Amino acid sequence: MSDLFIGREGVFRTRFHGENTLALVVGQRIPVEHIIVQISADGNVINESRYMSDDFRLSIDLPVVGHEMYSFIHLTDYDRQTLTNITRDDRFVARNHRGYTGYLMRDSEMESVVHGNFGLTYLGRSGRLRSLARQKAVHRYTAQEVFGEAFRYELCFPNPTARRLRMDVDVMDSTGVVTETMSRTIPRFGTWMLGLDGDQVRGGRYLSW
Repeated sequence: MSDLFIGREGVFRTRFHGENTLALVVGQRIPVEHIIVQISADGNVINESRYMSDDFRLSIDLPVVGHEMYSFIHLTDYDRQTLTNITRDDRFVARNHRGYTGYLMRDSEMESVVHGNFGLTYLGRSGRLRSLARQKAVHRYTAQEVFGEAFRYELCFPNPTARRLRMDVDVMDSTGVVTETMSRTIPRFGTWMLGLDGDQVRGGRYLSW
């Protein structure tokens, strides 16, 4: 199972730092296959790539897929005999696929690194995307950041569930008055990139969704 990470292209590059969790736990090099599954904004798998390594951590420059923004998951696969030798009985081992995403400008090696969001996303036996994440109740979150500089802001909202997700983003002034609302229904495993320009946040605005 994996978080649902965000990938960027265009003027950006995306680099993923995947961890070999079993090797880190036992303190020795163990071969592992890192699997990157890239998913379009409308929730469809668009690419799957695999990388063999016995390093404790592996940095992967994600393949270009022709989408300015997409999501992806990171999975790991170990040889069954290796798992049995180390764990004695791999049926009782639940592996968490760990990693971090770095964003770089195309001509730079300086990264902004973030972790993924709660997702519990995986590939089922049929190769279809599955998730243990659930939508149970209406949820409201207000970002602590005050948006007010004359920049273009891009906010990415991934939907890590197997159901469509309704999102309403309120732009509020300092008194809590809503000055604008933007809405989108995000497809299952899809992603919404919301763009705001400086005029929309002039004077300082809070975002709540």
